[in-house]
Amino acid sequence: MNPPDAPGPPPPTPPAPPQYYPGGPHYQAQKDAEHIKLLSIFHYVYAGLMAVGTLWPLIYVAMGLMFLSMPTTVSAPTSPVAVSPSSPAPSAAPAPPVVSPGTPAPTVAPPTTVSYSSSAGVAEAEFMGWMFFAMGVLLAVVFLVLAVLNFFVGRFLSARRHRIFILVMSGLNAMAFPFGTALGVFTFIVILRPSVESIFEGRAEALGTQS
Repeated sequence: MNPPDAPGPPPPTPPAPPQYYPGGPHYQAQKDAEHIKLLSIFHYVYAGLMAVGTLWPLIYVAMGLMFLSMPTTVSAPTSPVAVSPSSPAPSAAPAPPVVSPGTPAPTVAPPTTVSYSSSAGVAEAEFMGWMFFAMGVLLAVVFLVLAVLNFFVGRFLSARRHRIFILVMSGLNAMAFPFGTALGVFTFIVILRPSVESIFEGRAEALGTQS
């Protein structure tokens, strides 16, 4: 009769789950990851708002085009003047012509128009038109550039890269009160945190080792 098999070694103890409670060893890493994820989402949203904001400067562009398309001359009709073939040109205030029997009726000249223009008014309208047009185009370009840059900030936050670029954009966003100011200040608070700085530095060192 064969002896019974000896019991094998006990199964390995599974590792303890990460301790995410306040003060635990993994709590700060989890909090940093959540804050970075929120910042990335907020920058995507802010980039969308900047892209939509490129529409309202088009109002200035339309106003500029309206000023530029204004007519430079104004036509004023004159009152019709009765003209007889046998009489000279009427004076400033002609008397009504007397028609005797047997004579042809005098002909009436059609109304004429007099065109006049003011060089000062035309120059002012052109200046206002080009000023509004340039202002609208410039604001639209600024909003579009900010939208693209904030979109890249969201991507860089997700990849934990280009920390200096993120800080520079945070300073620019902080000048746009109130949403940009709140986003810029929150980004400064998170990115300047020593634990987050070590995350970005570790990511940069890993990329440098791979290259």
